Amino acid sequence: MRFHPCYFSYSAGSNSRNPYGYRIVDETTNLRLDQLMELFPSVSQFLKQQPLIVSAYPATLGLTGITALVDTYLHPPTFIRALRLAACENASVLLAAQPLVGAELLLQHCKEKMEVPRHILWAVGGYYFPLSLENFIRKILAGKGCDITFLYSYGVAEIGHTCFAGISRLSCGEPLYQKVATEVTARIKEKELVLEAGNNRSVATGDYAQIIQGGWLIKNNITRLAPAIRDELESWTATDWLRRTGNLQTNPEGKITYQLRERKPKKKSKNEIPYYSFWDESDNYPTSKPCWGLTQEGNK
Repeated sequence: MRFHPCYFSYSAGSNSRNPYGYRIVDETTNLRLDQLMELFPSVSQFLKQQPLIVSAYPATLGLTGITALVDTYLHPPTFIRALRLAACENASVLLAAQPLVGAELLLQHCKEKMEVPRHILWAVGGYYFPLSLENFIRKILAGKGCDITFLYSYGVAEIGHTCFAGISRLSCGEPLYQKVATEVTARIKEKELVLEAGNNRSVATGDYAQIIQGGWLIKNNITRLAPAIRDELESWTATDWLRRTGNLQTNPEGKITYQLRERKPKKKSKNEIPYYSFWDESDNYPTSKPCWGLTQEGNK
């Protein structure tokens, strides 16, 4: 293999060691945004207002060349400065972040009692975004005078980001996706989503897929999102989300322990772990996707 000028991007939130598990950013940077704007007029109108793009994503998305961009490197003080800049300039924000990290950064910003932009479009992906968390964040920001809308995205690192996107949810709570990437072929094989792109790249995602209501229903497989854990997260109240990050771990006996937020007081129960102790005791990192799936032993 000979390398040619291009941009390889690995997901910093992945524990994979596969050297070929990268995606090429440069080939789809402007193409993907053009596709989104054509498919979703509301996104097109939003981008025409030249919002400040604030990236808090653990991988390069290639969003340059459209408007001003701040790469926060998931650093809270940088994130806060970026949102303050947008607020001071009376600009909207296009936020790119995964669910739990994005929620944590937004909460930290609100706790600092700093200026908040009037409108945020949160492009969220990487894993399932609990509706209970979405409602919690929406209410917190509304109290600060900020309106937030969501653009749900689904992609595969080996194929590309935002192969699918949606702006609404089905009655079951799952996003209703539309296929965005015209250069990607999507098919369903035995209820599993298979994505194919150029250079004979084909990925069986392992995720359930169904064409429904003029769009696509895509549900993570049980190794990524166990039904019982999804139900647990969706049952959380604003008080639960204010106290816990959403990260959790399961021991071989099936006992679940939850990570407390960084600034919360002493734990109230034995199944809660202080913020930093959680990272010490788990195999994950702050940029890792949450362990919401069934373990190899079948525990929840």
